[in-house]
Amino acid sequence: MDENKQWQKLAAEFLGTAFLVFVGVGSVPATFILNGDAPFTMASLGIIALAFGLIVVATVYVFGYISGNHINPAVTLGLAVAGKIPWREVPGYLVAQILGATAGAFAIVGVLAALAFGFISKTSADSTTLTEALTEEKAK
Repeated sequence: MDENKQWQKLAAEFLGTAFLVFVGVGSVPATFILNGDAPFTMASLGIIALAFGLIVVATVYVFGYISGNHINPAVTLGLAVAGKIPWREVPGYLVAQILGATAGAFAIVGVLAALAFGFISKTSADSTTLTEALTEEKAK
């Protein structure tokens, strides 16, 4: 089997990371939007976890044979430290993953921004100082 070209590996990492962020992270606001005013439950947490798990499995099947489907800079660095991938490939992987994560986040905003606006504005930070927000959880 032919060795995959570097651009193919980087494209696979970009797409895999973008899908992970879009589906995995996007499942959080989507769950809150679908639940409306209902309280957050363990079932909601299960849906979010399932979304992350399924997208990782899907990207492994689709992109795993191309790039190894690291989809996480920590995994890439760990594999480089362990000697499983050459260090010369690490910068490209990291850039592809960061750009993919950014693209996935923008896709979430593009798809859910109008729906999530009401959800985001439900929380109030008016009574929380910057120091409190950065250093402690405020109990009511």
